[in-house]
Amino acid sequence: MNLISLVMILLGTLTVTSYRSVPEQTDSSPYSTSIGERVTIRGCAVSQDLLQNGTVHYGDLLYIEGYGFRFINDSMNVRIKNSIDLWVQTKAEEKKIGTRHKRVWLVRRPQI
Repeated sequence: MNLISLVMILLGTLTVTSYRSVPEQTDSSPYSTSIGERVTIRGCAVSQDLLQNGTVHYGDLLYIEGYGFRFINDSMNVRIKNSIDLWVQTKAEEKKIGTRHKRVWLVRRPQI
């Protein structure tokens, strides 16, 4: 059996919200992310401050308390700070998430 070791680095407690692919919440291409991928429930958007300061990068895997693992494949409006936005399909899912404050970890393979 092959085992894979992972290292989880606590980023802190971040604001977690959600968004849907509707014109009032996205740009003119609501089903495409900022890096040209299709939106997915396995992906998430992060605030641009986290990307710009090198805390995280597109493609990184995050573990979000209460929501599980998500890949970074999108970014949020520049005015939003220290936040993660989960893509959802329905308004009911969006309301259920609301605005929460959750611990978030960056998941990496250890350097060998």
